[in-house]
Amino acid sequence: MASEIRRGVFGGDWHLAMSSVVARNRGKRDGAHGRLSYSLGYSSVADALDHASGSGTVNIGLRLTDLLANNKPREAVALFDKWKNGQVAGAPEFVPSLQSYNLYLLASARVVNSRLQTLLAAIIEMRSRGIEPNAMSYNALLRHCARHNAAHDAVAIMKEMNDKGIHPNATSYTNAITAMIAGGLGRQALDQLELMRKAGFTSMGQTTVSGRAEVRQVYCDLVALLMRRRRFPQLRTILQHMHEDGYTVDSRLAVAILEAGLKENDVAIVRDSVKLLPRAASLKSEMHIPESKIVRTLRMAALKKDAQLADDAWELTRWASQPEQALSPGAYHALIDACVQTGQTKKALTSMSALFKAHPDADKSVLAFPNVVEALSERVEAVDEAYFMLVGMLEAGEDVCVPAVNVVVAACARVGDLGRAFETFLELQRTFKLEPTTQVYNTLMRACSSHGQGELVPQLLQEMESKGLTADCETHCAVMDALVSVGNMDEALEKFKWMKEGLPEGQAPAKESVSRLIRGLLRWRRTDDLKRVRHLAGWFGYHDLKSGGHLSWLKKSIIRYRDNETAKYEELQSAASQEDQHTQPVGKVHSSDTDSGRSPADEGLGEPEEPSKVISESGDTPMAVKVSA
Repeated sequence: MASEIRRGVFGGDWHLAMSSVVARNRGKRDGAHGRLSYSLGYSSVADALDHASGSGTVNIGLRLTDLLANNKPREAVALFDKWKNGQVAGAPEFVPSLQSYNLYLLASARVVNSRLQTLLAAIIEMRSRGIEPNAMSYNALLRHCARHNAAHDAVAIMKEMNDKGIHPNATSYTNAITAMIAGGLGRQALDQLELMRKAGFTSMGQTTVSGRAEVRQVYCDLVALLMRRRRFPQLRTILQHMHEDGYTVDSRLAVAILEAGLKENDVAIVRDSVKLLPRAASLKSEMHIPESKIVRTLRMAALKKDAQLADDAWELTRWASQPEQALSPGAYHALIDACVQTGQTKKALTSMSALFKAHPDADKSVLAFPNVVEALSERVEAVDEAYFMLVGMLEAGEDVCVPAVNVVVAACARVGDLGRAFETFLELQRTFKLEPTTQVYNTLMRACSSHGQGELVPQLLQEMESKGLTADCETHCAVMDALVSVGNMDEALEKFKWMKEGLPEGQAPAKESVSRLIRGLLRWRRTDDLKRVRHLAGWFGYHDLKSGGHLSWLKKSIIRYRDNETAKYEELQSAASQEDQHTQPVGKVHSSDTDSGRSPADEGLGEPEEPSKVISESGDTPMAVKVSA
């Protein structure tokens, strides 16, 4: 043990020296002279060593090391000063040495109220005695700078070491960077970290356990400083270095990094923080991540089309504020959208099953999964791939839910294949052995209305009711859309008026359906009914439909169209008056037209058409028929 202490003291390995002293103090090892402990009656290990050696002299080096190991730096400084002045009884004459001065510098740096001038004076004294300081001497100065936030002094000391050709070690860098971070010198701290990495002092394989702890703390302090200063480019670099070197941060800081990345919409920071969080959880098992941050990360993954980020974000749910089975439907919807946007269709369909397994009462309407329907309807092949994915999931024993099949039905209708939509509806019962729900029938009804097959909607409604299924708000909207598509405006109006009183409290018809009804009334010139429908639209909360602001472009188009037609009529009338009275002028209004009440501006309009199909002669804007101001 004594040899290990001497090797640590005079070889410069302070961790070895102090750990050996602590082990000797606890009496855990046997030496050549028997077990040395305080039970022998000695006041310190140094006294025991002196007695065991039989020399009768006091070993100042061991006494200084013993005092430092027992956290008594002030007593160590006082002992060194007495020894230098020849006031220690039994001690050999003071002989200046690098080891003794390094012990003195280390003790002085650890004194609470120490001053840097005192340590610099010791450095000057060493040089005056012909002793050149080494890296350990400067480490004491850097330790003082780190303890007292002396950032500029740390920069000057590192520069002096470089000028004198003294190579800093890991302790030098960690103390200097800590001081620079505390003093707010982020750029200089980053430069020192780069030099430290180039020297290999951040590598896990070349650093001791205590050294790794110091390096990790340096990384954490630097990350916190960069976040405070909002230096996000440098923060991305540091996070990448931490990932490469195998270090992590505590869970609180990792969550803060994630939040900063989400706030700045910086996908690189979010990606790195998501990688750090699982390792941070290993340091603290009770880590909790707010669900809102996981949802925002999933939405960013969907926006950036980053499949790996989506997978990593969903893995964080194990540390969510609540267990995975209690995650809100919004979290599942965010995952489904992220899977769809990143091309993971099968995982999206599987997640839909997980959603309804965790939340059986969640919204099963196809309107709740618009991104899934849109992705599947981009091409016909995607619809077939999704269908056969569901078949494969069924054969593999995985759960297949009705809403997952329903989105395939909706995608078939959206690509214009109504027949395939009905075939998928039949396969729901034959292949998947599932019973259709109200939401599936709603999807088929909307598909029929969109493809000019509105006459099939009453049959589907009758079949749905025969199965004991109850119509919901979406069903009534689908029926109203079908009535508008076939031109049965009277029944469509009655259905809309019924919904005001018949729908449960808090429910309202879809805005799209109300807008479609208004367009139908415009098409069929039902001016009085249009006013009543707009009033009801405001009652349901659709104030833009009540004011007609969404149709301002349509009104302007109609006025422009009528002005053009009136001008043409006047030109033709003027030309006709100059021709032979027996010749019928082109464009002259016949008496039958006038008697029927049609104005010159309505000449040539014929039967009402869909506003999107009536185009002005200039081809600028879709036209519509006459509406009242």
